Amino acid sequence: GTWSIVNGTGSATITQGGVVTGSTAGSVTVKYTVTNTCGSASATASLTVNGTPTVAAIGGGASSVCAGASTPAFTDATAGGTWSIVNGTGSATITQGGVVTGSTAGSVAVKYTIANSCGTYSVTKPLTVNGPPTVTEIQGGATSVCVGASTPAFTDATSGGTWSIVNGTGSATITSGGVVTGSTAGSVTVKYTVTNSCGAASATRSLTVNGAPNAGTISGISSTICINSTSTFASNGTSGGTWSSTNTTVMTINASTGAATAHAVGTTTIKYTVTNNCGISTASKNVQVAADTKSPTVACPGNISQNATGNNCNKSISVNNPSLNDNCGVQTLTWKMTGATITNSPSTGINYVGTKTFNVGTTTVMYTATDAAGNTATCSFTVTVVNPNCSASLAIAEKLPEPFNVKIMNNPSLIGTDFILQAQSDKTDLITIKVVNMLGAEVYQTKGSTNQTYRFGALFISGMYIVEVLHNNEVTTYKIVKGG
Repeated sequence: GTWSIVNGTGSATITQGGVVTGSTAGSVTVKYTVTNTCGSASATASLTVNGTPTVAAIGGGASSVCAGASTPAFTDATAGGTWSIVNGTGSATITQGGVVTGSTAGSVAVKYTIANSCGTYSVTKPLTVNGPPTVTEIQGGATSVCVGASTPAFTDATSGGTWSIVNGTGSATITSGGVVTGSTAGSVTVKYTVTNSCGAASATRSLTVNGAPNAGTISGISSTICINSTSTFASNGTSGGTWSSTNTTVMTINASTGAATAHAVGTTTIKYTVTNNCGISTASKNVQVAADTKSPTVACPGNISQNATGNNCNKSISVNNPSLNDNCGVQTLTWKMTGATITNSPSTGINYVGTKTFNVGTTTVMYTATDAAGNTATCSFTVTVVNPNCSASLAIAEKLPEPFNVKIMNNPSLIGTDFILQAQSDKTDLITIKVVNMLGAEVYQTKGSTNQTYRFGALFISGMYIVEVLHNNEVTTYKIVKGG
C-alpha cells in the first residue's frame, strides 16, 4: 500500500516508510491505501500537529521598586506560565502571582515562561530596584556664627538635597544655598536632606550661635570700702570675664576671682570685661576707699547661771553668739575665759564660744571684736555653775604674780571627787605639783607644763592637805580640804 497525508487545519508530509513531519499546526489524517485489480481500500488515523508555544507581552507591575518594597502584580495574557527574576546589577524576588519584592539596588528583568512538548518561550520586562538615598558629610560653613551675622555656605557633595535648621537652645535661618544667619544665641543643627521615592536621608552638623557679650552689673560691696578691708566683686553678666582696677595703689583685684583688697585712701574704678568673637562688653563700678576711725560694736548675751547635779563639778553649757556690727566689717572675734574656767580662743578669725564645759563657780567670758583698721570693742558676761557638793575655786594661799596663775577647784571636795588644778601662764613652762598630808607625808606628785589641767585626790582620805607648785624655782603652797 501507499502512505499519504490528508491535511486538515494543519499540514504535514509523510514518507513511504510512514514517517510524518509536521508542517503547520492543526489536525491532519494519516492514510494508508492498498490497490488491486478489484479496487482500493484505505485505513486512516488522526494526527495533531502542535506548534511552538507563543507568549503575550508582560503587563501590570511597575517600572521600579524600592529595596524591601513590593510592586503591583505583573500579568500576562498567556495562561499557564511561570514567573521568575533574572538578576542583573540588582536583585529581587517574585511570587508566582507576579508580585516582585526588591532586594538590592540595580536592574533586574521580570521573566514569564511558557513550555509545552514542542519547546519553551519567554518574555521579559525590565525593572529597576532603587535603594534609599545616601548623603555625604556636610562640608564648608563654620563652627560658630554671631547673632545677626552669616556663615560661609555649607556644602554637600550629594546633589538634589535641601538645607534646613533644627533650632536648639539658639535659633538661626539658612538659605537654599547653605548660608546660615544667626538669630538668637545658643546651639543649632545644620541639616541637609536628600529624598527619593524610597525615602529620605540626612547629614547634620552642629553650629553655635554666639551673642554679643554682656558684662552685666557689678555687685559685691557698696561704693565705699574701708582701708585694709577685703571683698569679692561679682557680676550677673556673662561668665569668664576679667576683673581690673584703674588705681592699683588704692585697690588691687584678682583678675579671675574678683577678690579685692583696699590698700590706701582714694578712689578707683573696678571693671569687669567680657570678650568673645562677637564683641566686647565692660561693666564699671566706682569705689571709694576711706580710713576707718569707727570702732566695731559687739553685744554679748546675758549672764548665765545653771546647776550641776550629783558630784559633777562642771557642766556643758551652750552659749548664744554675740551680735556684731562694723562699718567696714569685723576681721577677728576672739574670746577669753577667766575665773572658774580658764581658756581662750585662737587669735585669728571669727570665733564663738559655742558649747563648752564650765567648772563650778563663776567664769567671766570676754569677747573682743577687731576691724580691718585695728579698731576694737569688747563685751563680757558671766557663766555660773552651782553645785552644793562642790565648792568654787579657793586659792587659800597667795597667788603668784601674773603672768602665772594657779587655781584649784572642787576645794573642798568629797571622797571620790578629784581636785582640779589649772596652771595658766603666758608661755609654756615646766611645773612640779606635790601634795603632802598634815603629817608631812607625800601623797601625790606629778610633773608637767603650764596651761594644762591636772586632776588628783579622788581617793584621798578626809583631812587637810598642802599643795606645793614649783615654777621657775619658786614654790607656792595652797591648802586643800577633803570632806567625808
